[in-house]
Amino acid sequence: MTTENWHRITCKAEYLVKCADVFFGDEGGSSIATTEGEICGKFGDQTLSGSWDWDGDYFYRTSMLGKLDLGSDWIVIDVTATKMRLTLEKGNGPQVVYDRKDAPLSPTAETDEIVFLSSFDIKHEAVEEFTQAMIDNQTAVRAETGSLEMRLFQGTADKGVFFVFGRTDGQAGLAEHIESVAERGIEGDTSAALNSKPIARHLGPAIAGGQYLALDRSAGADEMIVAAVFDLKPGTRDALVTQYGKQVPNVRAHSGCLSFNAYTVLGAPDQLAVVEIWESEAVARAFSTTDKLSVETGKLLTASVDGDIGSYLSPVTEIAPYVAG
Repeated sequence: MTTENWHRITCKAEYLVKCADVFFGDEGGSSIATTEGEICGKFGDQTLSGSWDWDGDYFYRTSMLGKLDLGSDWIVIDVTATKMRLTLEKGNGPQVVYDRKDAPLSPTAETDEIVFLSSFDIKHEAVEEFTQAMIDNQTAVRAETGSLEMRLFQGTADKGVFFVFGRTDGQAGLAEHIESVAERGIEGDTSAALNSKPIARHLGPAIAGGQYLALDRSAGADEMIVAAVFDLKPGTRDALVTQYGKQVPNVRAHSGCLSFNAYTVLGAPDQLAVVEIWESEAVARAFSTTDKLSVETGKLLTASVDGDIGSYLSPVTEIAPYVAG
């Protein structure tokens, strides 16, 4: 009888390197805990969603399976080269063993690149220090061989709002990024600046395909950039995805639109993410209020979002853009 060579994971840095962004599961389904703290998966016909962090010696998770609230738990994590064992209630509860799966995290159309959008709410007295830390981190990320794009945005009106948009070259690029982030310790360095826990999102394939700007482009002085994650009323996302399948190429055809991308959010069936860059706010506003399909899309979006749509659409400014040469 073969004895399994189990190894216990005792810290977040080790979990990020060995377990994050990898699917584990059984014949009933599989799930993934992402680098940015998201849990998502599918078991039978039920969607698993939630968040995770590390607390002391334990993997700490809060999750839901379909409409069933699984609550929070502190879990002992043990692994082999091919399996993960979870022992609930700090090692004193039920135990389950999952196999490591080979499913990709978030393949986009025609590529295996992984796309993410994270947001931060920063204390105003810490904005300057946080900004510099993120610029330094961005410089390091851009030097990673698997990094395809890394952009940092700051709210134009509310300077404490930050977004990070990134793309990595598949699982290999992501693995390099995970190890690099753990080595730099950026999470610990910036934790005191946070008003609340960062929200990390892995995005699904870009609707109608991705449109990405040259890394070394020269940004115009009047450009308007919007990075928005819409919280939707239950059951409305599918109709919006269909609508954006028409709207995305319609917007891109306008000469004043420099880039327009819309995404579903993995593990969040009631969210839609949009990142758009326009020649100017005036051009964007004129198009959205006079183009027939844009007006139709705006009405559907307004009816679908949870809350006031204006609260989602605050412009942002890119910090430390790529430089030619």
